[in-house]
Amino acid sequence: MSKKILIFGASTASGEKDQNGGWAAYLRKSVKEKYGDDYTLYNLAISGDTTGDILRRFEFEAKQRIKKESEGNIILIMTGTNDIARLIKEDKFRTKNDSDKNIQAIIDLAKKYAETVVFIENPLPDDRRTCPVSWNENLAYKKADVVKLNNLIKDLCDYNKLSFVSLGDFSKLLEDGLHPNSDGHQKIFTLVLTQLKNLKVF
Repeated sequence: MSKKILIFGASTASGEKDQNGGWAAYLRKSVKEKYGDDYTLYNLAISGDTTGDILRRFEFEAKQRIKKESEGNIILIMTGTNDIARLIKEDKFRTKNDSDKNIQAIIDLAKKYAETVVFIENPLPDDRRTCPVSWNENLAYKKADVVKLNNLIKDLCDYNKLSFVSLGDFSKLLEDGLHPNSDGHQKIFTLVLTQLKNLKVF
């Protein structure tokens, strides 16, 4: 029986702004080429998802792919940016923004289904292009908010003894100020694959 790799997230994890499917697609191809049928990767990221959206569907999605708990399964999570999108006219977050509780609940569920759980840092937006974003004049993503979010996620990973992939400087790798371009997706793929190898899951 093949081991499972499940990816949860929103638009960046789903591959937006990359014609080849983004970093998750590159990871699927790499794993398939190197390990054949030993691993099956499912990209379960949905553009626009918040941590609350992921939490609501997490266990259902996991149960569909992992029929019973087994060693060797991997869950990769890249989430939170949509929690802190701001409505400019209303001067408030678009959602309730209870990321801390949602992420801890997601971690608790993920541990049930995977031996390895890894969170991936969210790229920092370029305020000059995301306040507002080009597709909605009332929607903004602020760099300072994402910095706080990433610090929260890292702290939760430290507390739960989980791995956290830092992305570093992404300022020149953003297609629209928010989503990575193709080079950005390649960088995320390389960092994630390196982290998984360092964890000796392959």
